[in-house]
Amino acid sequence: GGEVSMGGAPPPPPNPNFDFSFPVEFPGRPGLQINWNRGDDANVVALNFCDENGIPRNQLGDVVVFVQNAMGQVSGGGGGGGGGGAMVIPSSFRPNSMAS
Repeated sequence: GGEVSMGGAPPPPPNPNFDFSFPVEFPGRPGLQINWNRGDDANVVALNFCDENGIPRNQLGDVVVFVQNAMGQVSGGGGGGGGGGAMVIPSSFRPNSMAS
């Protein structure tokens, strides 16, 4: 995975190949976007996103939580909710300890 450095690029348009597209704000990595289809598993979506974009695996837990929250917003039959906005990955993060 090579580093791509772009200054202040606008977020990409929603991907027409997926049911859902959300912008992701990651320090030093503008313009990221996470996509999935209705019925996809949040863990798989998060894992694919991390691998495709070179996101450290210690961020996986944060991504999974975001996807689960977003899925809850979009799959709940509407209700006019105020659309959660972008996922923001903090620049100072601590690795998740996967204790399950």
